[in-house]
This record gives sequence, C-alpha cells and structure tokens, in this order.
Amino acid sequence: MSMLNHYKNASKWGLLILLMGLLITAGLAWQIEQKNTLIIEQALREKLERLSTNIIERMTLYQYGLRGARGAITTAGEHNISRTIFHSYSLTRDVEKEFTGARGFGFIRRVSSADEAEFLASAKQDNWPDFKIRQLNPHEGEKYVIQYIEPVEGNQAAVGLDIASEKSRKEAADSAVMSGEARLTAPITLVQKSGQTQQSFLILLPIYRTNSVPDTKEKRLSEAYGWSYAPLVTNEVLTGLSINPHMTQLRLSDVTD
Repeated sequence: MSMLNHYKNASKWGLLILLMGLLITAGLAWQIEQKNTLIIEQALREKLERLSTNIIERMTLYQYGLRGARGAITTAGEHNISRTIFHSYSLTRDVEKEFTGARGFGFIRRVSSADEAEFLASAKQDNWPDFKIRQLNPHEGEKYVIQYIEPVEGNQAAVGLDIASEKSRKEAADSAVMSGEARLTAPITLVQKSGQTQQSFLILLPIYRTNSVPDTKEKRLSEAYGWSYAPLVTNEVLTGLSINPHMTQLRLSDVTD
C-alpha cells in the first residue's frame, strides 16, 4: 500500500508541477504579448506623429507658394496684374521640385454680375482670346473665376472655371475670405484630372485690397478681390512621406468650425 500511495502522491505532485508550469508559461506568454503590444503601439504612435508632422510641413510649404503668388498679384495691383506678369513670376519658381503634389499656382478673381461683361472683354485681350466663364453647375450671382494658372500646360481646362459653381469649392473660398487664412476644399475631381474621381483638392489663400487681413468679417468680405490657389493631387502630395499603402489607412476630415 505504501508503494501505491507513493506512486499516487508522485502522480499528484507531477500533475501539480505540470499545472504550475502551464500557468507560468501562460503568464510569461501574456507578459510577452503585453510587452509586444506596447512596443507596437509605441512604434505606431511615433510613426503617426512623424507622418502628421510631415503632412503639416508639406501643407505649410504650399502656403509659402500661395503667399509668393499673392505677393506677385498685389505688387502688380488688382487691375494691373496680367497674364504676362503672372507668367514671368512663375518662371522664378520650379513648381514640380519645390512643391511636390501641386499642379501649379494660380489666381481666382471675384467677378460680380455687373462686372462680368467688362471682365470677359479684358480677359480676352489678356493673351487669351477664347476666354470663357464655365460653370460646373449653373448659378446666379457672383462668380469666382480662375483667371491665371501656371504652368498653363496641363491646366488649360481650369482657365475660366467658376469655382463658385460647385459647393465644396465655394465653401472653402468663402471660409478663406472670412478667416483670412488658407483653406482646403473637400476632396474633388479636378477638371484637368477628370479621370481621377475625388482624388484632389484645392488650397486657397485670400487676397485683400488692404494687403493685410482686415480686422472685421464685414471688411474682409468687402475688401477681398480674389485668391491665390493651387490644385493638389492627393497621391502626389503624399509622395515621399514613407507611407505603406498596405499598412496605412488615411482619412481626411474637416475640422474647421
């Protein structure tokens, strides 16, 4: 009996040791999993922070381009800026190298219904004899017309477009005027990139007769005569930002008030 009891006790101890071993192994595995999870989460946070910083820096870079174009326009003057002057300014920049993702920089002018005929006559005499105002959706009232864009090559379809004829473009333009700051449109399809549905957007910076931003919204609305702007192609904007398309999902959200 003593021998039988000995084997029973040994079996019990063996089972207990096995269970303890399994518990320890499970505990270690859980600790390793938790540690690995923390490491992965930390790595993802750091990558997200770097990516966010890079995107902000790129958007800031576009604003430098917008300010340069605005400077050329205000220096020439609201009624003296011409296609030749704007083209001459554009030759001082290398858009493709300096501003990855931007298809060019241009000028959008506010045109009231009362001034439309005079504007069209002037625009036709300004080295664009076939200048026409085109709309994406018919509407009455003030028009926001793309008068210049450089380089012209690849952007001809944009010249003459009334961006006030499309909701998201108009909203961004109005928001820029009222805030005095650069604004992005919601994702859109560029008229010069019609095959890429909603894969682009515009960035707009208001231009005021006062040169500086007026101190009230009423003055901003009355003194704004247009915008410097750039069409941006999303996948090109993200070029060089080390984004793995198989591991990263990007979501564009409007966070303006």
